[in-house]
Amino acid sequence: MTEKYIELKKTYKELPDIEWIETQFGISVQEKNIVEINLEIATKIEEIIETLENLLVVKESYKYFLEHNFLDKSDKEKIYNCFKSFNSHIWKFYSNYINGNIKMHVNWILETKNLFEKYKKNLSEVFEKLGLKWAETKEKIE
Repeated sequence: MTEKYIELKKTYKELPDIEWIETQFGISVQEKNIVEINLEIATKIEEIIETLENLLVVKESYKYFLEHNFLDKSDKEKIYNCFKSFNSHIWKFYSNYINGNIKMHVNWILETKNLFEKYKKNLSEVFEKLGLKWAETKEKIE
């Protein structure tokens, strides 16, 4: 599993382009193998999961309290569907990490791309809405 991604892509042509991975996740792919890349992607997905969880569950944060209230039921359903799918996907990664072979890691990164394509529009809409709500909020600290 130490074969570099660039070499592996010659065998598994369906693998996402390096540019997509680097742009989407902000990680460098050039000298890494697929397990290292998937681990970095999993870390980025876990950051997204944490943000989504903070929007769904009001915690001891004024910021997330307000943001939770900015969202309507439809927004929360979109977030929850993504949250649920990403969590399932992360656990699949850890299973692959322990038991996997190259093909399992190839399939995981392909599924990652499909998940991001599936949820990109919904998350983008919700995140844009949050940005607009912050810009127009009249909340004041007294």
